[in-house]
Amino acid sequence: NIWLDRRRAISEGEKAIALNPSLFYGYIGLGASLGFLGRWEECLAHSQTASKLSPRDPLLTFVLTIEALAHLMLKNFDAAVEYAERGIREQPKNIRGHIRLTCALAHKGDIDAARAAFERGKKILPNLTLAYIDATHPFDRPEDREFYLDGLRMAGWEG
Repeated sequence: NIWLDRRRAISEGEKAIALNPSLFYGYIGLGASLGFLGRWEECLAHSQTASKLSPRDPLLTFVLTIEALAHLMLKNFDAAVEYAERGIREQPKNIRGHIRLTCALAHKGDIDAARAAFERGKKILPNLTLAYIDATHPFDRPEDREFYLDGLRMAGWEG
């Protein structure tokens, strides 16, 4: 699975972008792969490039929530909230947007809003499990994973 082999995904993403510097999907994959390796600034830069290349793309919600995650991990909580909310507006049932919004609000210190965001997310995915989070958020660095999980725990997640 290339998604889990992030180093290979980075190599393939770099090749794709070298062949086609306007390849929206190349920037998405490369950005996400870099992020989950803990290279959040680079993740954000590639995601922002993707947003500029195709601002009306059907996968824009994915890009916006990757940007939300990058801002969250960089502790830019206001920006993380903004991008998560934009991702949710693009696709209201985007569970990752709801989860990332929950984490950003919790780390920002707005626990009531984080709990409300978490409750909205539970309507989409009633049983948020650690297995789901690990499958959809393959953090390479344990400290990134724990920071993310701490945000959910502050909002009332008991997983």
